[in-house]
Amino acid sequence: MLKKLKQKILNLKLDPKKEFLKFLIGNLVITAVGIALIFIYKSLYYLFFIAIGDLFFSYLFLSRYNQIESDKRKRLEVEFVEVFSYLRIYLLNKETVYTALNKANQYTSKEMNAKISEFLIKIDEDKSIVPFLEFGKYFKNKTIEEVMIALYQMVDGGYQENYINQFIIVFENLRKISEEGSLNNRYKKMNNLNLFTLFGSAYLMLVMLIVIVTVIGEMTNEF
Repeated sequence: MLKKLKQKILNLKLDPKKEFLKFLIGNLVITAVGIALIFIYKSLYYLFFIAIGDLFFSYLFLSRYNQIESDKRKRLEVEFVEVFSYLRIYLLNKETVYTALNKANQYTSKEMNAKISEFLIKIDEDKSIVPFLEFGKYFKNKTIEEVMIALYQMVDGGYQENYINQFIIVFENLRKISEEGSLNNRYKKMNNLNLFTLFGSAYLMLVMLIVIVTVIGEMTNEF
Protein backbone atom coordinates (compact mmCIF):
# COMPACT_ATOMS: atom_id res chain seq x y z
CA MET A 1 0.00 0.00 0.00
CA LEU A 2 2.68 2.51 1.07
CA LYS A 3 5.00 1.42 -1.76
CA LYS A 4 2.22 1.99 -4.32
CA LEU A 5 1.47 5.40 -2.82
CA LYS A 6 5.15 6.36 -2.89
CA GLN A 7 5.48 5.22 -6.50
CA LYS A 8 2.38 7.21 -7.46
CA ILE A 9 3.87 10.33 -5.82
CA LEU A 10 7.16 9.80 -7.67
CA ASN A 11 5.30 9.31 -10.98
CA LEU A 12 3.69 12.70 -10.42
CA LYS A 13 7.17 14.25 -10.01
CA LEU A 14 6.50 15.09 -6.34
CA ASP A 15 8.81 14.64 -3.35
CA PRO A 16 7.49 11.85 -1.05
CA LYS A 17 9.24 13.37 2.01
CA LYS A 18 7.67 16.78 1.46
CA GLU A 19 4.27 15.21 0.84
CA PHE A 20 4.49 13.18 4.06
CA LEU A 21 5.51 16.34 5.95
CA LYS A 22 2.48 18.23 4.59
CA PHE A 23 0.22 15.32 5.55
CA LEU A 24 1.68 15.18 9.07
CA ILE A 25 1.47 18.95 9.63
CA GLY A 26 -2.16 19.04 8.45
CA ASN A 27 -3.21 16.32 10.88
CA LEU A 28 -1.19 17.86 13.73
CA VAL A 29 -2.84 21.25 13.22
CA ILE A 30 -6.32 19.72 13.36
CA THR A 31 -5.37 17.67 16.45
CA ALA A 32 -3.85 20.74 18.16
CA VAL A 33 -6.99 22.81 17.50
CA GLY A 34 -9.14 19.99 18.86
CA ILE A 35 -7.04 19.66 22.03
CA ALA A 36 -7.15 23.44 22.52
CA LEU A 37 -10.95 23.37 22.26
CA ILE A 38 -11.11 20.53 24.80
CA PHE A 39 -9.14 22.60 27.33
CA ILE A 40 -11.06 25.82 26.59
CA TYR A 41 -14.55 24.34 26.84
CA LYS A 42 -13.61 21.40 29.11
CA SER A 43 -15.54 18.99 26.91
CA LEU A 44 -14.51 15.65 25.44
CA TYR A 45 -16.95 16.22 22.59
CA TYR A 46 -14.01 17.71 20.67
CA LEU A 47 -12.35 14.31 20.47
CA PHE A 48 -15.03 13.66 17.88
CA PHE A 49 -13.92 16.88 16.13
CA ILE A 50 -10.33 15.61 16.04
CA ALA A 51 -11.29 12.18 14.68
CA ILE A 52 -13.63 13.52 11.97
CA GLY A 53 -11.25 16.36 11.08
CA ASP A 54 -8.22 14.07 10.67
CA LEU A 55 -10.21 11.54 8.63
CA PHE A 56 -11.68 14.27 6.41
CA PHE A 57 -8.28 15.91 5.85
CA SER A 58 -6.55 12.55 5.20
CA TYR A 59 -9.18 11.57 2.64
CA LEU A 60 -8.91 14.89 0.78
CA PHE A 61 -5.11 14.91 0.91
CA LEU A 62 -4.61 11.34 -0.33
CA SER A 63 -7.38 11.40 -2.92
CA ARG A 64 -5.84 14.49 -4.50
CA TYR A 65 -3.08 12.30 -6.00
CA ASN A 66 -5.68 10.47 -8.08
CA GLN A 67 -7.09 13.83 -9.12
CA ILE A 68 -3.64 15.18 -10.07
CA GLU A 69 -2.96 12.02 -12.06
CA SER A 70 -6.35 12.22 -13.77
CA ASP A 71 -5.88 15.93 -14.59
CA LYS A 72 -2.44 15.22 -16.05
CA ARG A 73 -3.82 12.43 -18.22
CA LYS A 74 -6.68 14.66 -19.42
CA ARG A 75 -4.27 17.47 -20.27
CA LEU A 76 -2.15 15.07 -22.29
CA GLU A 77 -5.28 13.67 -23.92
CA VAL A 78 -6.26 17.14 -25.12
CA GLU A 79 -2.70 17.72 -26.30
CA PHE A 80 -2.74 14.33 -28.04
CA VAL A 81 -5.49 15.64 -30.32
CA GLU A 82 -3.47 18.78 -31.09
CA VAL A 83 -0.22 16.90 -31.75
CA PHE A 84 -1.85 14.29 -33.94
CA SER A 85 -3.38 17.09 -36.01
CA TYR A 86 0.19 17.93 -37.03
CA LEU A 87 0.93 14.23 -37.44
CA ARG A 88 -1.95 13.86 -39.88
CA ILE A 89 -0.58 16.71 -42.02
CA TYR A 90 2.85 15.05 -42.20
CA LEU A 91 1.30 11.69 -43.05
CA LEU A 92 -0.76 13.21 -45.87
CA ASN A 93 2.52 14.64 -47.18
CA LYS A 94 3.81 11.07 -47.47
CA GLU A 95 6.11 11.20 -44.45
CA THR A 96 6.76 7.90 -42.66
CA VAL A 97 5.00 7.36 -39.33
CA TYR A 98 8.29 7.50 -37.45
CA THR A 99 9.40 10.74 -39.15
CA ALA A 100 5.95 12.28 -38.75
CA LEU A 101 5.97 11.50 -35.02
CA ASN A 102 9.42 13.05 -34.62
CA LYS A 103 8.38 16.24 -36.43
CA ALA A 104 5.04 16.52 -34.59
CA ASN A 105 6.86 16.05 -31.29
CA GLN A 106 8.54 19.41 -31.82
CA TYR A 107 5.24 21.14 -30.95
CA THR A 108 4.59 19.33 -27.68
CA SER A 109 4.85 20.20 -24.01
CA LYS A 110 7.64 18.78 -21.87
CA GLU A 111 5.37 16.01 -20.52
CA MET A 112 4.04 14.95 -23.90
CA ASN A 113 7.49 15.20 -25.45
CA ALA A 114 8.78 12.72 -22.84
CA LYS A 115 5.87 10.30 -23.54
CA ILE A 116 6.32 10.40 -27.32
CA SER A 117 10.13 10.16 -27.06
CA GLU A 118 9.72 7.08 -24.87
CA PHE A 119 7.25 5.69 -27.40
CA LEU A 120 9.69 6.24 -30.28
CA ILE A 121 12.44 4.42 -28.37
CA LYS A 122 10.11 1.45 -27.86
CA ILE A 123 9.26 1.46 -31.58
CA ASP A 124 12.98 1.15 -32.33
CA GLU A 125 13.24 -1.82 -29.96
CA ASP A 126 9.96 -3.54 -30.86
CA LYS A 127 8.51 -3.43 -34.37
CA SER A 128 5.24 -5.07 -33.31
CA ILE A 129 1.96 -3.41 -32.36
CA VAL A 130 2.79 -3.64 -28.63
CA PRO A 131 4.38 -0.15 -28.23
CA PHE A 132 1.38 1.39 -30.00
CA LEU A 133 -1.07 -0.39 -27.70
CA GLU A 134 0.90 0.54 -24.57
CA PHE A 135 1.03 4.18 -25.59
CA GLY A 136 -2.72 4.18 -26.25
CA LYS A 137 -3.60 2.42 -22.99
CA TYR A 138 -1.81 5.07 -20.91
CA PHE A 139 -4.64 7.50 -21.67
CA LYS A 140 -7.36 5.02 -20.65
CA ASN A 141 -9.34 6.10 -23.68
CA LYS A 142 -10.57 3.46 -26.13
CA THR A 143 -10.73 5.93 -29.01
CA ILE A 144 -7.06 6.85 -28.58
CA GLU A 145 -6.24 3.13 -28.62
CA GLU A 146 -8.14 2.87 -31.92
CA VAL A 147 -6.13 5.80 -33.30
CA MET A 148 -2.88 4.05 -32.33
CA ILE A 149 -4.02 0.78 -33.93
CA ALA A 150 -4.91 2.67 -37.12
CA LEU A 151 -1.47 4.31 -36.99
CA TYR A 152 0.25 0.94 -36.64
CA GLN A 153 -1.69 -0.42 -39.64
CA MET A 154 -0.07 2.32 -41.70
CA VAL A 155 3.34 1.04 -40.55
CA ASP A 156 2.50 -2.62 -41.05
CA GLY A 157 0.44 -2.35 -44.24
CA GLY A 158 2.17 0.53 -45.96
CA TYR A 159 0.74 3.88 -47.06
CA GLN A 160 -2.31 2.59 -48.82
CA GLU A 161 -5.15 5.05 -49.16
CA ASN A 162 -7.60 2.94 -47.16
CA TYR A 163 -5.27 2.90 -44.12
CA ILE A 164 -4.76 6.67 -44.28
CA ASN A 165 -8.52 7.21 -44.62
CA GLN A 166 -9.19 4.88 -41.69
CA PHE A 167 -6.69 6.79 -39.55
CA ILE A 168 -8.33 10.12 -40.44
CA ILE A 169 -11.84 8.82 -39.66
CA VAL A 170 -10.82 7.44 -36.27
CA PHE A 171 -8.85 10.59 -35.46
CA GLU A 172 -11.77 12.91 -36.36
CA ASN A 173 -13.99 10.79 -34.11
CA LEU A 174 -11.47 11.31 -31.29
CA ARG A 175 -11.45 15.07 -31.90
CA LYS A 176 -15.25 15.19 -31.65
CA ILE A 177 -15.30 13.13 -28.44
CA SER A 178 -12.52 15.29 -26.97
CA GLU A 179 -14.47 18.50 -27.58
CA GLU A 180 -17.59 17.01 -25.97
CA GLY A 181 -15.51 15.68 -23.07
CA SER A 182 -14.00 19.10 -22.35
CA LEU A 183 -17.47 20.56 -21.92
CA ASN A 184 -18.57 17.69 -19.66
CA ASN A 185 -15.43 18.08 -17.52
CA ARG A 186 -16.29 21.73 -16.85
CA TYR A 187 -19.72 20.73 -15.55
CA LYS A 188 -18.19 17.93 -13.47
CA LYS A 189 -15.69 20.29 -11.82
CA MET A 190 -18.52 22.65 -10.94
CA ASN A 191 -20.48 19.78 -9.36
CA ASN A 192 -17.41 18.63 -7.40
CA LEU A 193 -16.88 22.16 -6.12
CA ASN A 194 -20.49 22.35 -4.99
CA LEU A 195 -20.17 18.96 -3.26
CA PHE A 196 -16.96 20.02 -1.49
CA THR A 197 -18.66 23.22 -0.32
CA LEU A 198 -21.58 21.17 0.98
CA PHE A 199 -19.28 18.85 2.97
CA GLY A 200 -17.38 21.84 4.35
CA SER A 201 -20.60 23.54 5.44
CA ALA A 202 -21.83 20.34 7.08
CA TYR A 203 -18.55 19.98 8.98
CA LEU A 204 -18.69 23.61 10.20
CA MET A 205 -22.29 23.15 11.29
CA LEU A 206 -21.28 20.05 13.26
CA VAL A 207 -18.51 21.98 15.04
CA MET A 208 -20.89 24.86 15.80
CA LEU A 209 -23.45 22.40 17.16
CA ILE A 210 -20.87 20.91 19.51
CA VAL A 211 -19.89 24.42 20.68
CA ILE A 212 -23.53 25.37 21.30
CA VAL A 213 -24.22 22.14 23.20
CA THR A 214 -21.09 22.70 25.29
CA VAL A 215 -22.01 26.32 26.11
CA ILE A 216 -25.59 25.38 27.00
CA GLY A 217 -24.27 22.58 29.20
CA GLU A 218 -21.98 24.99 31.06
CA MET A 219 -24.81 27.53 31.52
CA THR A 220 -27.07 24.79 32.86
CA ASN A 221 -24.41 23.71 35.38
CA GLU A 222 -24.02 27.30 36.60
CA PHE A 223 -27.71 27.50 37.42
